[in-house]
Amino acid sequence: MSRPHSSSHDDSRRGIKRPNQHIGDSSAPVETSEHNSWLFTEEEITETPSRVQGLPEHAELKVVAKTAQFIQECGGELQVPQLTKSVAVKFFQRFFMLESMLNHPPPLVAAACLFLSCKVQETHKRLKDIIYWTVKVRTRNTKDFPDGMDLFENSPGYYEEKNNILDKEREVLRVLNFDLTVDHPYKHLWALTKSYLGSDQVQRSITQAGWNFLNDSFRTYLHVRYDAKEVATAAFFMSAKLHNHKLPDGTTRERSTGKRILAWHEFFKTNLHRVEEVCKILLDMYELEDKASSVFKKGAGVIESVPPKHPAKRRKTENVKLESTPIDNEPRTRVEPYTAYR
Repeated sequence: MSRPHSSSHDDSRRGIKRPNQHIGDSSAPVETSEHNSWLFTEEEITETPSRVQGLPEHAELKVVAKTAQFIQECGGELQVPQLTKSVAVKFFQRFFMLESMLNHPPPLVAAACLFLSCKVQETHKRLKDIIYWTVKVRTRNTKDFPDGMDLFENSPGYYEEKNNILDKEREVLRVLNFDLTVDHPYKHLWALTKSYLGSDQVQRSITQAGWNFLNDSFRTYLHVRYDAKEVATAAFFMSAKLHNHKLPDGTTRERSTGKRILAWHEFFKTNLHRVEEVCKILLDMYELEDKASSVFKKGAGVIESVPPKHPAKRRKTENVKLESTPIDNEPRTRVEPYTAYR
């Protein structure tokens, strides 16, 4: 895989919206909010540098999940917002799409990504605080340090740890080519719930459930394979289904204006089949006995929830051109520690 460059991309790669494109026209690129250079194919993900060097797939995925948990815990101790923690996870995953885990200690890279994310998100934390909590969290529950090691500025090994993190931060910047653009799925989830659910208790409950799904999604490679809007749309669908809330399917209209209300998947012009893939990957994370998993076995899935004649149901790939239908031409309204990786 070649390293992404910060030079300008053509319109089709960046998913720039062009005029006169309808929901049913799948020749139109999906509206993406991130550089597509940071979205990898399934084949590329199965051939990461780590796996090429011999790291088994299950071991790599375990590191990805454990690191997300590690960053969440460290960020919680540092009292940084969820967005800062999610950006750090994205930096980490992007880095290891281009570098091998066998060459760079994941917890050290995670600490550097968290430090860098705090700068990018303007939730500034002192490096000594990053060092203290990342070391303390990664050494918890060990034989010598049941509560974690306290590494202060006057402690032996402090400056070695400091130099290691700073070196890794420079390495992360080099590998990412200083492209620190990150789109947050949380804001897209909020846009969906606010537009479709109003501001009552249902809206709050579904938003919270969707937020939890997004938090869990960072334990996988979803965010280097799918756009933030696709992940947010999948989380929105899953949370609504979890609460047995029926979402608009594109067949209802506003009483006052007569305009058709966009279906839940039309809001961001997402591809239904990609949204369904995201849902399946999320559900694979949970045990079959889990309550959330059992709920999704009942009722209509992503594809089944769409009216039979809707063009989006037939759109399996972005490159298949479909004929425009009357419905498309109508006015629309948007209502861990080192030991944790063993």
